[in-house]
Amino acid sequence: MTFETLGLSPALLRALAENSYTTPTPIQLESIPLALAGHDDPVCPPQDLQAIAAQAPRGSYAQVHGRHLCNLESPYAFNDALLRFLLQ
Repeated sequence: MTFETLGLSPALLRALAENSYTTPTPIQLESIPLALAGHDDPVCPPQDLQAIAAQAPRGSYAQVHGRHLCNLESPYAFNDALLRFLLQ
């Protein structure tokens, strides 16, 4: 599996390629990730995080109000989403 097969945005794929990242590591593929997005994140858009969560085994996706620093912009919603994920 490559990053291209994850359905990531062209901008994110370029950033990965520019930093010589071409293939997810085994831990990246086997972890239980929570892709937690700010609804208006210009750096890592929600659709990229949805694609990552969909391709990861047992991956989860959550979205809260905010941009790239949604943990600071919406701390209660962020903490609630994280807690719900940890308690599953």
